[in-house]
Amino acid sequence: MKQRVITSCILIVLVAMLVGIAYSFSFFDTFQEKINDRFFVKEIPVGNIVLIAIDDRSINELGQWPWPRALFVGAIQKLQNTKVIGFDINFSEPSRIGPFDDESFTQAIDISKVPIVMPVEINKRGFVSVQPTDFIRPHVKLGIVNISSDTDGVLRFMKSGTTTTLFSEILSGKSTEGKKVRINYRGPEKTFLTIPFIDLVEGRIPERITEGAHVLIGATAPNLHDFVQTPFGRLPGVEFHANAIDTLGSGKFFKETSGFVSLVLILLVAGLALLSVLLLKHLTTILVVSAIDLILIFITSLVLFSYKIIIPVLYLELTFILSFVVLIVFQYVFESKEKRFIREAFQYYLTPDVIEELIKNPDKIALGGEKRNMTILFSDIRGFTTISEKLSAEELTSLLNEYLTAMTDIVMDEGGVVDKYIGDAVMAFWGAPLVNNKHAIDACVSSVKMVKTLSKLNEDWAKRALPRIDIGIGLNTGDVVVGNMGSRSRFNYTVMGDEVNLASRLEGLTKYYGVACLVSEEVYTQAQSDTNLLFRKLDVVLVKGKKEPKTIYELVADASILDIREDFEKARMLYVEGKWGEALRVFEKILDKKAQDGPTKMYIERCKVFLKDPPTDWKGVYEFKDK
Repeated sequence: MKQRVITSCILIVLVAMLVGIAYSFSFFDTFQEKINDRFFVKEIPVGNIVLIAIDDRSINELGQWPWPRALFVGAIQKLQNTKVIGFDINFSEPSRIGPFDDESFTQAIDISKVPIVMPVEINKRGFVSVQPTDFIRPHVKLGIVNISSDTDGVLRFMKSGTTTTLFSEILSGKSTEGKKVRINYRGPEKTFLTIPFIDLVEGRIPERITEGAHVLIGATAPNLHDFVQTPFGRLPGVEFHANAIDTLGSGKFFKETSGFVSLVLILLVAGLALLSVLLLKHLTTILVVSAIDLILIFITSLVLFSYKIIIPVLYLELTFILSFVVLIVFQYVFESKEKRFIREAFQYYLTPDVIEELIKNPDKIALGGEKRNMTILFSDIRGFTTISEKLSAEELTSLLNEYLTAMTDIVMDEGGVVDKYIGDAVMAFWGAPLVNNKHAIDACVSSVKMVKTLSKLNEDWAKRALPRIDIGIGLNTGDVVVGNMGSRSRFNYTVMGDEVNLASRLEGLTKYYGVACLVSEEVYTQAQSDTNLLFRKLDVVLVKGKKEPKTIYELVADASILDIREDFEKARMLYVEGKWGEALRVFEKILDKKAQDGPTKMYIERCKVFLKDPPTDWKGVYEFKDK
């Protein structure tokens, strides 16, 4: 898990760096701007701006373009209640009617109480390419109207030195000198009040409509070809200027996040993708949450846009998507490797259904080792050396494989893990890799089944003239460390700890007590709730290497033990009290009922020894000097 997280973090940092480079070099700015275009919504203009449109109806009624300048004299005279008049028309040539037409026009400009602005265009070399005639120019204010579109042909920004800048000074707005200002478009065509030129000059417009307004006169007729591309589609050039003027007049400009802030946002979004993938388990959930994350990023950018704050939403969305795809691919590869590892590591230890559960939930296994309360089993064949001497190598191998297969199947069927085979010995455990709250019971059930199954095997082997096998089983429950132990190139999923050693000691004591299975007190405590299991308290001992005495029990596979269990406990208590003579007599009576009871025979021999040579400082604990 740790390696997975570290690698995932490295991957998202690399993705963030990649997108950061793309952002720094403006690789996808055109697409980013197209997204920003979609964020504009129709708004009511802030300033009092009125457009006088040279439209098709006006041309049809007033005659072919260009018109006599006398018509504009009438317009100026009717707009004397306005604040400023701006012409988005090039008066760069003398009137086709004659000098008198120009003279009347300039005279109207001179006597106008309202400032009049006319356009100037500058070529790439910085020289004036289009401007009003020498006859008109001294009588008006001038403003540069060069416009510069983005690479996709859309006008989004205004720059210093434009007509709109001049208008901003007249409007007492903020100067854009030396700045690049994003135009806050108010809406599609005719968002601003638009009056046909013919209606103005023929007096159909009430004076209150234009009173105190900032008036722009320009072409809107399609045949005059004065149109530009904007976020709201095609707009007449005069309406573009109206949006620019309104933006400046509002004094509220868009602010874009700095490069540093944008790069931090990119890294944060990559981190969000990382959390979405790592914290969620199922692909469907990951997809749903990731889709929500993308929507939230988009909505956040939309909300910020409404507050005139622009974040690089395209780069953020791209970061999230790339991070998501990279992490999902990595997860797939990593999980495939992890599944293969789990399948290969446990195929000989666990049943297929348990392996599948681990594959579905790999977090249930600690591959590096963890402390758990578990039950450990050791079993061993009694007198295996003698048995092996009676059989050929082929016969011994066949017999041993048959035995180990049967024992292994029992362990695995009861949810246990076969840790290893040590010659003829078997080591197994319960409680890992899957958590099992009844591991002691399952281990005991397995032990009983192992003893009963071995009895049936012995019957079959007897028919085949093969030797009988007897086994000893030791069970202990306690806290151990479980996980993959070994080197990087070779390791084994196993358990380690002092409690493991005790299980091995108990297996070794089964021969001494003449029983098939010995369990510790902790096993008995956790498993006694299962009424199908039979236990007999055998002894309190101090095994080699231990400082504290341990109470041990026999796990009995034969229900006939019930006939002697009460008498056995009575005799054992007399033994503990140091009344070895009385205990001896009761044990001998038990032997009359069950002649082959190993513990009874052991206690008879021990009582006889103690009667001849009583131990000093007797506390009822028998100490084993050897393993």
